[in-house]
Parts: sequence; C-alpha cells; structure tokens
Amino acid sequence: MLTQNAELRATIDHLLNERKQFDGTYKKLTKALSDGKKQLVEIVEQATQAYDQRDEAQSKMGALRERAEKDQMAHNVEMKELNRILDHDYKLKEFMTIKARERANMLRETEKSERRQKGSDDEKAHDKWNEDTIETYEQAFARIREVTGEEDIDTLVKHFIETEDQNFALFNYVNELNNEVELLQEQIQGT
Repeated sequence: MLTQNAELRATIDHLLNERKQFDGTYKKLTKALSDGKKQLVEIVEQATQAYDQRDEAQSKMGALRERAEKDQMAHNVEMKELNRILDHDYKLKEFMTIKARERANMLRETEKSERRQKGSDDEKAHDKWNEDTIETYEQAFARIREVTGEEDIDTLVKHFIETEDQNFALFNYVNELNNEVELLQEQIQGT
C-alpha cells in the first residue's frame, strides 16, 4: 500500500505539474486572444476613420471640381463679353470715322456744287436748299463749337468717339458689377 500511495502521490504531483503548465498556457493564450481582440477593434476604428476621411476628401474634391467648372464658365462668359465689347468698340470707331468723312465730303461736295450751279434758276433753288442745309450744318457746328470750345471737326469727332468709348466701357463695368452682385446673392442664398 505504501508503494501504491507513493505511486498515486507521484501521479498526483505529475498531474499538478501538468495542470500548472496548462494554466500557464491557458493564461498566455487568453492574454493573446484579448490582445488580438484589442488590435482588431483598433484596426476596425482606424478603417472606419480612414473611410470617413476618404468620403470627406471625395466630397471636397467634388466641390472643388464643381467650383473649378463654374469658374471656367464665368471666365468663358467674361472673355466672350470682353471680345464683344472690343468688337463693338472697333465697329463704333470705324462707323464714326466713316460718318465724319462722309459729312466732310458732303460739305465739300455741297460747296463745289453750289459754285457750279449758280448760273440757272433751278440751280439757284437748289443752291438755296444747299445754302439752307449748309447754314443748318454751320449753325449746328457753331452750337457745338460754342458748347465744346473746339473749332476742328476731326478733333470733335475724335473727342466724340473717345467719350462714347468711355461711356460704353462704364456701361459694361456697371453690367459686370451687377453680374457679380447677382452671383454673390445666389451664393448667399445657396448657403
């Protein structure tokens, strides 16, 4: 019985040692599992944060793209308007120059025809009409000279064209300001 007790005691000691080793291994594995779960939770949080940041970045990129498109459209509209203004100014200047030449030529022709047609009665009536026309032009020119203080027709025409160009430029500037005000009001209403 002593031997049997000794054998049983040896078996019990051996099982206790195995139990100790098993408990140690169990604790290590439990700790490793717990650490793994913590890492998994951290990775999921990081992934969620990265996903949210990606969504935010995509929405910002979309807003920037949309703004760039609007800016490009506004730039195109402004360029068209400026080209239209330049074209209009050029045509207006050309028109005024042609009209000034035509008026000067008409006055010269009227004076020439007046000299040629002084001999006949029909010519006299025509001369009277031409004289009246010339007198009307001279009165208008005298009135313009009185108002402006300028004697030279070419200088008057040039001054008129410059003034017209300035007025048109101011008109366009006012239109641009009105467009900007409308855009700002739309942006304010949009937010």
